[in-house]
Amino acid sequence: MSVFKELVAIKIYLTGGSGLVGSNMLKLAAEQDIEVFAALHHQELKPRPKLNAQRVDLRSEEDVIASVKRTAPDAIIHMAFFNDLNLAYEQRHQAWQVMVDSSKHLAKAAAALEIPIILVSSDWVFDGTQALADEATPPNPLNYYGVLKVVGETVVTNYAKGMVARIAGVYGLNWESGGRELKQNLGFGNIPNITVEHLTQDRSLGIWMEGGTLNLRATPSLAWESCEMMLALIRANYHSGVAGVFHCVGQDHVSRLEYAQRVAKAFDLDQKLIYSCPIDPSESDLPAYVGIPKDTTLRANYTAEVTGRKLLSLDEGLAIFKEHWQEYGLKDF
Repeated sequence: MSVFKELVAIKIYLTGGSGLVGSNMLKLAAEQDIEVFAALHHQELKPRPKLNAQRVDLRSEEDVIASVKRTAPDAIIHMAFFNDLNLAYEQRHQAWQVMVDSSKHLAKAAAALEIPIILVSSDWVFDGTQALADEATPPNPLNYYGVLKVVGETVVTNYAKGMVARIAGVYGLNWESGGRELKQNLGFGNIPNITVEHLTQDRSLGIWMEGGTLNLRATPSLAWESCEMMLALIRANYHSGVAGVFHCVGQDHVSRLEYAQRVAKAFDLDQKLIYSCPIDPSESDLPAYVGIPKDTTLRANYTAEVTGRKLLSLDEGLAIFKEHWQEYGLKDF
């Protein structure tokens, strides 16, 4: 019987640990006494309790199988992805290797050990006309990133213990790199960090709401809570065998502009500095030919039922986000 079933001495095999969501998983694991093996690509990780980090070529079946077998984890959480959509179009084969082949190799390794695997996916598997999509809504991606995610989802869920954790409009502190200011993009990401950085310096902030194809509405996910939900899914798999697709997101659905306004309110910053504006072509990070889903709002009732966790409201999530900023020492609000 796995130690995971007894909820003792858990070991996770993690990819993508240097990213926003991955860094939250690492900190959460340290706080919950969970052992982690982190497969690295090129970035190093800050030392943490019970963390072993080594380089693994996720494109290589041989490397992945050997690494997982040597680690002998209780579960795999696959977060690594090709994070430059422009470059993904230029290097389609490499992007496929990073996102699809890696999922194949990790699913095969999970099957050999008969352990659960979670692939972290995205609301961008939908086309923007499927508002309030639930876990059973068929995907229909508009761009190559969405295609890669859907294929990866299919690979992982073909395995009996395979699970997909879709996240959306992700916010939170990156415990590896802090709260550094990021660029606004056509997606829903980065808005909370940009809002805090601008408004704490009394700088006005234009939120793109028109002038091109934009992800205009989504269901924001606090990275910390999404990770909590993933761990709950793994436990649920061991206890009752649940598998398939899940939405590890929050409760509320908002526009880009409302997202920024709610962040300002949570941090007691001046909402009047925020205004709606068209896309700045000089700052837009994706070419016009790339399809962007306009409304990717998600339902997560089934996921909440399976995990036994109440979906966080956006205000509840932002309160935790603020606490994390203070804990990290970035700002004193």
